[in-house]
Amino acid sequence: MDTLPIQISVIVPNYNHCPYLKERLDSILEQTYQHFELIILDDCSTDGSVTVIEQYRNHPRVSQILINTENSGTTFKQWAKGIELAQYEWIWLAESDDWCEPTLLETLVAGITPQTCISFCMSVAIKGNDILYVNENKFLYKTYQGLSFVREKMLRITAISNASQAIFRKETYYKIDKCFTTYKFTGDYLFWMLVAQHGEVFVVGKYLNYFRKHDKDVTSPSLKNGMAYREYLRTLHILQKHGIISYEERVRLLILKFNELLWDSRVEQSFVSEISALYHDELGNQLLSPSAYQIMGKRSYAKVLLHRMFPKKY
Repeated sequence: MDTLPIQISVIVPNYNHCPYLKERLDSILEQTYQHFELIILDDCSTDGSVTVIEQYRNHPRVSQILINTENSGTTFKQWAKGIELAQYEWIWLAESDDWCEPTLLETLVAGITPQTCISFCMSVAIKGNDILYVNENKFLYKTYQGLSFVREKMLRITAISNASQAIFRKETYYKIDKCFTTYKFTGDYLFWMLVAQHGEVFVVGKYLNYFRKHDKDVTSPSLKNGMAYREYLRTLHILQKHGIISYEERVRLLILKFNELLWDSRVEQSFVSEISALYHDELGNQLLSPSAYQIMGKRSYAKVLLHRMFPKKY
């Protein structure tokens, strides 16, 4: 008996990405692998997105279109809504301002086994005609155990930097903490680490996804106000709670992250001072320990001492 093909629910959560929607939706519908449904969600857009979306309502691959009358406040709530609506065993969260090669799904499903919980390819970050950065991977194909993947590829770097580059097994969603839906910026970072605990992660070294950076994305304002640094504090608590990292690892990672903050010119100075105070409160005297000195180096350690002596200035 032939094995039934893997079925995928493709979820496009959109908010004010009208200029990019057609390219996004067409790049999904033109996939060489056609065993999927398409669910389109709009989070109360004000830019004409709904007009574009309605053009796809009668497409045979489009199973549902939901238009919110009020904005949900975070794309991660839209993720959860789409997953609940999904009919199939695998999910692709295809962000509405990205696009991809036509072989993305075909390539990702080829490496799936009964143990696989995530399958992802490499992604290219684009702004206009410029390539800003790409994911790095030493292998064309590689499979990791979930915890090994998190430790090697997610704690200090972010191997899955964009949801559109990955598909995951739907049943894992029901096994994880749903706190990621309360995040504004880095909920995806937490989401992938929690999902990875429930099986193996298949990595494809091919560049099949394009992650668009532009003035309307959430990254720039979230970098300016330091949201990622605030949410990182929460994330490490959750990872420790679920036994993914130890207390000692959490402290080490917090010190490393705090060191990044001290020299991150993207964060406005008023927010640096405010977030520094949060890290000081979290770490206490561990920021003055010999191990902290070794991790941060002389210049950062001096900044920590100055903050302790003059908290309103540094």
